[in-house]
Amino acid sequence: MATQKGYKASELGIIPQDWDVVELGSVGEPIIGLTYSPRDINNNGVLVLRSSNIHSNKLAFDNNVFVKMEIPERVIVKENDILICVRNGSRQLIGKCALITKEAEGFAFGAFMSVFRTPFAPFVFYAFQSDKMQSQIKEIMGATINQITNKDLREFKIAIPKSTAEQTAIATALSDTDTLIDSLQTLIAKKQAIKLSAMQNLLSGKIRLPEFAQHPDGSPKTTRQTELGCVPEDWEVVELGNVVNIFDNLRIPVTASKRISGSTPYYGANGIQDYVEGFTHKGEFVLIAEDGANDLINYPVSYVNGEIWVNNHAHVVQGKENVLDNRFLAYRLNSTNITSYLVGGTRAKLNGSTLKIIQIIIPKSTDEQTAIAQLLSDMDAEIEALECRLKKTQSLKQGMMQALLTGKIRLPLE
Repeated sequence: MATQKGYKASELGIIPQDWDVVELGSVGEPIIGLTYSPRDINNNGVLVLRSSNIHSNKLAFDNNVFVKMEIPERVIVKENDILICVRNGSRQLIGKCALITKEAEGFAFGAFMSVFRTPFAPFVFYAFQSDKMQSQIKEIMGATINQITNKDLREFKIAIPKSTAEQTAIATALSDTDTLIDSLQTLIAKKQAIKLSAMQNLLSGKIRLPEFAQHPDGSPKTTRQTELGCVPEDWEVVELGNVVNIFDNLRIPVTASKRISGSTPYYGANGIQDYVEGFTHKGEFVLIAEDGANDLINYPVSYVNGEIWVNNHAHVVQGKENVLDNRFLAYRLNSTNITSYLVGGTRAKLNGSTLKIIQIIIPKSTDEQTAIAQLLSDMDAEIEALECRLKKTQSLKQGMMQALLTGKIRLPLE
């Protein structure tokens, strides 16, 4: 089959004429990790990098092990070493890697890890993440073996530009994209922390929006003590059954999920399950998991507005008109310890009778409820926009890797 001018066929597919397919062993050397025993573990020792120290192809230090023992120089990492998970009980972790930074120099690495040391490290690091490399790793592991050996590492093949300038340009472009991804993740975490703080303060009345913090004469509103603690003077403690209408009769059996095929959201204990056609319930609702919730720490509560189906694993409630804003209710319940109301058994369950006696604090003014909900909703929208941008950037990086690491797209060089 004819190839495009300037390109050639290779065992890894079509690549540029001035690229080569090489075995990793010809451009670097894999090094096996440190073997240690439980008696060597000591918090005053040297950090040993393990698979848990790699998250999303970056170093992470939230789950560390230290050892105090004689450590050979060969298992001490250097900047630009490529740390690779080569043995693990989970197949999905085999082959994940991270580039050793200047800050990580001097750490050791464990026996289930390997380090690949090469003068072409930045380019090889990204090549190791490529689809071509991952397919070679899967082929070597086969059906039962969850490991790759140093011999395997030496024999893996990558396509690589002969020009070190082009290698550097490709690695720099991908690294710049990683930096953008990191900055977006940091910004999202910051925005989420700000929103959490806002929820804790606004939903408890500890901080009031300015337009609701004073009496008409300008004097500040005070607080009073209740069974749920100190609350603003114009807030109240209510039982859910007194401020919402419960529409559990709108729910359909879970077996209806077998008929899923349309464009109407179908909700269960953990949010949207899929989509259905047919008669639907229209309106503004708050859905609360009845049973089957996967996350009992952040108990599932959803605000929905529009056409929905709801299965019999979620309660359907709606704030009474002129009493309770539904979006405020959803935020309020998301900050309420619903798990304390659950009954035991094989599946944690929130009974309908118990649902009615859940106590919450709310502003008497629905205008204040709506204002609080709007502020939190705006924060959610900002976070959602950033998360969407993050996903697009991550997708862009995958496309860049596919194009740049195969030479399909060439970068201009000085």
